[in-house]
Amino acid sequence: MVVAHDAKVVREFSKQAEGFGDPRLNTHLTVHLGRLVRFMEPELDLEDVVLESCAGTALVSRSIAHRVRHVSALDLTPAMLAQ
Repeated sequence: MVVAHDAKVVREFSKQAEGFGDPRLNTHLTVHLGRLVRFMEPELDLEDVVLESCAGTALVSRSIAHRVRHVSALDLTPAMLAQ
């Protein structure tokens, strides 16, 4: 059952990956990104190692990468990470 669910998730999000990767199309995801980063900023340290799971196109990871030592972004859908 889990394999079928994972396959469905990958299939559906693969169809949407291009839209998630285009900032003109994903404003519903990016509108609050700056506020989220500002909220996290006091807790981030240049020695931190960060893991973002269910990262999609890794918007959060890319936004904080310059503030930490290392960030890894994981997502079940390869097409999302490719964006």
